[in-house]
Amino acid sequence: MNKIFKLLLVIFVVLGAVSAYFLLTQEKYIDKKTAIEQAQLSCMEVHSQPQEEPYNIEAKLIKCADVVAQTGWNGCSIDGYHSSDSMVWFVSMDGLWFHWGPPAEDGTNAPIAMTKCQVLIDAKSGHMFALRS
Repeated sequence: MNKIFKLLLVIFVVLGAVSAYFLLTQEKYIDKKTAIEQAQLSCMEVHSQPQEEPYNIEAKLIKCADVVAQTGWNGCSIDGYHSSDSMVWFVSMDGLWFHWGPPAEDGTNAPIAMTKCQVLIDAKSGHMFALRS
């Protein structure tokens, strides 16, 4: 009985150690909902409040190395900080935002309508580092 108890105790300790190691070394990323919320805020900060509720919202957790192949955009090279192994959220949405550019030669300042907003968000920190419209 004593041998069985010791064996079970050893198994329990080993399983506990393996579980603890897995939990401590596992990468922590923001979730999809948080990435979408951050992307919506980023689109408003760069442009205006959305003139309509954004729609066709897509979010993908991908490596920087795969961004160009999956999106056609080389956004990871913008800041020089994210390596090809960095995990990012690519969030794309349709909607209507206005971007106010510099005044035209005649002095008028009409907004430019933006109908798509795409954002790259660092999956660990949750910070936007690239945006295109």
